[in-house]
Amino acid sequence: MDTEKLASIISNTHGEWTERREALASIRSYVTDFQKSGSQEFSEVISSLESLLQNQFPTLLLDRRSTLVKEACETLTLLSEVFRDHLQNTVIALLPTFFKILPNTIKVISEAANSCLTTLLTNVRSNTNTLAQLFDGVKHTHPAVRARCFFFIGFIVSLPFNKTVIEEESEKLEKSFELGLGDAIETVRSNARKAYFSWADQFPERANRFKETLEPSIQKR
Repeated sequence: MDTEKLASIISNTHGEWTERREALASIRSYVTDFQKSGSQEFSEVISSLESLLQNQFPTLLLDRRSTLVKEACETLTLLSEVFRDHLQNTVIALLPTFFKILPNTIKVISEAANSCLTTLLTNVRSNTNTLAQLFDGVKHTHPAVRARCFFFIGFIVSLPFNKTVIEEESEKLEKSFELGLGDAIETVRSNARKAYFSWADQFPERANRFKETLEPSIQKR
């Protein structure tokens, strides 16, 4: 697969959009063939795709054409199913782009982005860098981004294979929960509460200690 040619096509926003769509189909076909071959050379394939995914995919995800956004999400979903944790750096690199499209007023785009990111976080183990992006996201100026970031924090916390990194990041989680539980927007507070309860299910003693440190006005919300 000629990744340089594909990168050139995908980044050409002034060309025929159908060519960009065909480029995505080529990537999916390549990945599907790789999966069928039974090869275990995951690192080698991801190495060849990483620059394309991290540098050109943001352009696709931010495109105004919902068809391109949906197909970019479909491609990322397939990649996460095949390459799992080998896609970790790409997920981290793309999170800021997802934050830009999650509040998109075009419902089909925001729903595609939300579904895609949920799948990526399901298939790809989170690390401190993943959480760092979400901790930044809960401070975003757009309430929809803050709310979704708390949703994804709660989702990550609920996945057993993330327990170690969640324990390592407990202090930062607490700071984020304090922000979210005191947020002026109810949706943000609601998602922050749900994320907190997911965390409390796994770390009840620490969660209770944290709750006692909150201002009474926040505890009542």
